Formats: sequence, C-alpha cells, structure tokens
Amino acid sequence: MATGWKDSGFPRCLVATAGQGACDPGESARRDMQKDTITKLFGFTPRILQAQAVSTSGKRNGNPPCNLVQASDWNEIRRLLLAKCVSVRGGPTLFFFPIDPPFPSLMAIFGKPEAFAESGPALATNIRSRLFKPLYYDRITTIFQRALELPGAATDLTPNDLAGIMLNSITTREVVRRWKGTDVPLVVIYCDVPTTNENTWHAIRNIFRGARLGTAVTGHPVLYMDPLKCGVCRGVDHDTLMCILPSLRHWFGPRPNGNSDDDNTVNEEPPASYTLNAQRGQRGLTGRGRGGGRSGQSNRRGGYR
Repeated sequence: MATGWKDSGFPRCLVATAGQGACDPGESARRDMQKDTITKLFGFTPRILQAQAVSTSGKRNGNPPCNLVQASDWNEIRRLLLAKCVSVRGGPTLFFFPIDPPFPSLMAIFGKPEAFAESGPALATNIRSRLFKPLYYDRITTIFQRALELPGAATDLTPNDLAGIMLNSITTREVVRRWKGTDVPLVVIYCDVPTTNENTWHAIRNIFRGARLGTAVTGHPVLYMDPLKCGVCRGVDHDTLMCILPSLRHWFGPRPNGNSDDDNTVNEEPPASYTLNAQRGQRGLTGRGRGGGRSGQSNRRGGYR
C-alpha cells in the first residue's frame, strides 16, 4: 500500500466518498464500491489503494478523506478529473481530485458584510478596486517580483502582469451560516493566485486576510475565524447545512441532517425519489463538467483486472 502512493509514474488521482473518510469503519467495502462505480460509469477497471494514514478519532468523515486511484492510461484519469463528481442512485457519490492539486482559491471569509458597502455583482468589483490601491498593489507586486527571482520561475510575465491576472480573478460569495441559533451573514472571497510556490501563495492570502476592505463610514469587515467544515463535500468555505450539492438535480448522495439549528452531520440515506418540482430550476451534476452521466456509454474496457 505504501509503495503505491509513491510517484511511480502510474496514471493516478484521488477519490473521496461523500460524507465519509477513507479510514472510517467499512472502508474495505467502500473501496470496492468506488472501484465498481468507476468501472460501470467510465468503462475501465482501476486499482483503489487505501489512504496511508488511519483515523484514530473514531469520528465519521475523519481524516484522511481520499483513497488513491491507479489506472493504466492517463486518458482514463483525465476522464475522472473532468467529471469531478458522480452521484449514483442507490450507490455512492464520488469526488475526484488531481494528485497534485493547485493551491486553494479560498482567500478569506469575512463577517460584518455590510461594511463592504456593496453586495451582489458589485461586491467583487469593490474589493478589486481597493486592492488595486498602492497600499496593497505595491505589496502584491513585490511578492510576485520575489517569486520571479526564484530558480525555475517563468520569465515571460512581469509582476504587474501577475498582479493583474490575480486581481481580475477575484470572485465572491455571500452566504448565511446558522450558528448557535443565530444567522451569521458572511462574505467568502476567492481568487486564483498565479504561482506554484507555497510561500508566495501564503503571502498573497495574508494580504487578503489583513486588508481593510470597508470605508470610514461603514467600518471594516471582520475576518471570520470560526472553523467551517462540510460533512458532505469536505469544503472549508461552508459547513454541512450550507452545502449546495444536495439541492442539485441528480444528487443521490448524503444530505444534511436539519433536525437542529447547528447540526453539522449528514444523513447517509438519500430520499427514495425526487419530484420534478423539487428539481425545478436546479443545475444538475452533468452541467458544466460536474458529472459523468454519459461516461458509461464507452465500450472500451481497460485498466486493472
């Protein structure tokens, strides 16, 4: 098992089962289910290697989250990564991730969103314009200048190019978290940092987390420090009750247990059926490359037996 996780040149990626950790009780049967699901939907038989570490917490959905998928051809792995997620009625819901994922796009989560003095589409524009001010822009370009001086760095872009690419990628999401009986409005900020250097990414994220993004009249948003963790998709920019995946059409995976205001657990028994009215207006998992609903039509079978 340990040797399988080493970089041996085999085509590979990561797979996680929604609502479950890779070392939770029943992990052996879950690996078999992952293998069978990939075989049926994508037409090749992979090897599924157990996660290296063992969770000792005894909690469901504990770390580590992923097993390793090995295939015989990189095109098979690319199909899994293109699908991103598959949800099977009466079966598992699987997420696929690259073995070397890019740095997260999540930069910061802020409370007191009214201090931004904007909302909706104008919010990202407002944040972008504040970070273009010399106080922050000069710090950003200095960070990228240092990154370009590192061995092996790209030489066809300038610090200003990189800063522009990054700032123009800023997006936001306005959410409400139910916490301790109270609705907590939050603003989540994302952007793509054009770097492969971990120190550069952390330096840019620190600028976002320390920036004063409000006004003299409204005050400034407050960095939200309470941890968030979704029991469905394992995201850290929302908790279980905030996850949008269970509301999507063709989602047959675990659903939040909404019996209490702050319950952050999931119900692993999906509804027996979905009505058309419940699905109306929702984007399915097959939209925008999220699902692999038609992948099973491939007649080619390969991989490991």
